[in-house]
Amino acid sequence: MCMRRLSRGSRLPLVLTAAVGLLLADCAARAADKVELRDGDRVVWIGGTLIEREQIFGYWETMLSASYPDRTVTFRNLGWSGDTVWAESRGMFDSPEQGYARMLELVREQQPTMIILAYGANESFGGGERRLRRFLTQYGKLVDDLSPTGARFACLLPLPMTASATADPPRVEAQNVRIATFADAIRRFAGERNASVIDLSTPAADEADLSPDDLTADGVQWNAVGYWALAHRLRDQFQVSREGVALPRPAAPYPTRPVTSSSDPLEQLREQIVAKNELFFHRWRPQNFTYLFGFRNYEQGNNAVEIPKFDPLIEQREAEIVRLRQLD
Repeated sequence: MCMRRLSRGSRLPLVLTAAVGLLLADCAARAADKVELRDGDRVVWIGGTLIEREQIFGYWETMLSASYPDRTVTFRNLGWSGDTVWAESRGMFDSPEQGYARMLELVREQQPTMIILAYGANESFGGGERRLRRFLTQYGKLVDDLSPTGARFACLLPLPMTASATADPPRVEAQNVRIATFADAIRRFAGERNASVIDLSTPAADEADLSPDDLTADGVQWNAVGYWALAHRLRDQFQVSREGVALPRPAAPYPTRPVTSSSDPLEQLREQIVAKNELFFHRWRPQNFTYLFGFRNYEQGNNAVEIPKFDPLIEQREAEIVRLRQLD
């Protein structure tokens, strides 16, 4: 009897040990799947409208900055509305090939240590198997062309359209099937290239009381509340050093810029980030680009010397961001 009790008792710790081991292994695997930012990282965002508009709201960068208070990480937004992996929107008065070359040069100038690519949504429209193959070929070329920077890559999967009162449900459903096909292909591509994957399609607990119409204007373009919600989804995709950061929710879908600074530390941080983003935007993409650097630079090209003067202004904002992200 005593031996039977001893035998049963001796097996119980082994079962518990095995269960705990499996649990720890699962947690480790989940943590390994998450993206991590390192001290000194320079993160460059590249993509279309989703990326370009983020700089106006600043919620993503605010979330990541506050979630890594112990690390100096800087961000540069190179998004361009309507952009594709072929840089079709970046050509301006030039060809897409020239716009693509300028984009590569600009990314290299930023000396990135991480590049987050956000493509696939625009390319999926009208997309069949042939379109998907062409996309993946160019997506791979983009990664290859940027690999000499030595940066790590993260692939932001294209987001599905949301249900909206202004949308045609059958067409939305059909398009979301195409988007899902592109997203799956990008996920496989990332696995082959040892790149991270960022999937913002799953709502975070922070947005449980919001409906799809609260997040976008038309089921496609995200508003301030939408970017706020996506920031919390983004938080859940990263192996952060500060857990549970929750940003103040915007009071309106399209808030105006505050005249005076908020008393909330996180909102103060966001205000500095938005101001920095605006300065950097004018640094790399001035409104009179054609007159300063393009084919009409013979008229005002002498004023191009003014553009680098944005740099110290950006650095001042960066210093304030470093101070504010401590939140202590």
